[in-house]
Amino acid sequence: MAEHAKLSPSAADRWMSCPGSVYLIDVKNITSKGGEAANRGTAIHTLSEKALKGNVACAGFLGTKLENIKITQEMVDIAQVYVDYVSALSGDKFYEQRVTVAELISDCWGTSDAIVCEVGKLTVGDLKSGSGFRVEATDNKQLLIYALGAYFKYDWLYDFKEITMVIIQPPLDNISTWTITRDELMLFKEQLLEARRRIDEHKDLFVITPKGCQWCPAKFACPEHRHTANQAAQVDFKTKAPDDLSYWLEKLPILKGFISSVEETAYEKLVAGAVIDGFALGKAAKRRAWADEDEVCNFVDSIGLTKTFFKDVLISPAQVDKLTLNLSVREQLNKFITFTESKQPIVKKDSAKSDFK
Repeated sequence: MAEHAKLSPSAADRWMSCPGSVYLIDVKNITSKGGEAANRGTAIHTLSEKALKGNVACAGFLGTKLENIKITQEMVDIAQVYVDYVSALSGDKFYEQRVTVAELISDCWGTSDAIVCEVGKLTVGDLKSGSGFRVEATDNKQLLIYALGAYFKYDWLYDFKEITMVIIQPPLDNISTWTITRDELMLFKEQLLEARRRIDEHKDLFVITPKGCQWCPAKFACPEHRHTANQAAQVDFKTKAPDDLSYWLEKLPILKGFISSVEETAYEKLVAGAVIDGFALGKAAKRRAWADEDEVCNFVDSIGLTKTFFKDVLISPAQVDKLTLNLSVREQLNKFITFTESKQPIVKKDSAKSDFK
């Protein structure tokens, strides 16, 4: 498992605004666990790095496995957009470089996707492979920390005057840039020092902000989130006037994030064998899926049924059940099917007993 800094650049929106979260995560030993999307993103970054360092096209890795993830055409397309952008930049290029601002605050370092240096000019590029949220370069604290770390690492050689930060987010056709001066970067250095002071002096201060709370792993235990949830539980919304509802509509992201965090944390603890009074894991549903979609595509193409099996994307095994097919075709298709289990639901213990009965 990759090592992570306590004050990681990717979480800077959280710890720079909410000093209490740093200690809450420590006290409860809370860790962020990367899911399928995170693993996929890691594979795309590895693909991009290999293509850039080897000066080769990303397509050459199609179908191979990187970081235990099979590289698909979609992943190749995402990586190639980033590779093309970085390749077109002029200057000395450094890929997947570890940068640190430890001389300002301890335990703050990260890995920058691309650092491009010219005399007087620094460019820091960051690949975002997700499509759920649009990420902008302007005032992006993660990129600012990378830029400051790159400045400390290379300024002695290039004497930077201008710093450009770039977000390359191919799934959303988003290339966002932001250019600042050396003096503006030094102002951000002072903001980091102030954030460190707040962390040292205000261990019980919890501040809710949209960006800071979005990926915070401690929402389920946050006093401010609990307070907001308790407030909401005591309100009879049916009696509220429309104007009063606007206050709670603004709170919806906070409440949804808190609920999701409670559910995810409870699930992880139950799976690990913890006991949560009154609750247990219910029975998982079994689902059919294609073991290898490429094999299915090759088969249906060989028998002339490609149009039947594609409705923008390959149809599912359940959709195949509705087709009129001869027995031999169905028998062959069954060989491509694998069974998976859905995530177990959290249920009241009486409900769990009923499920297993």
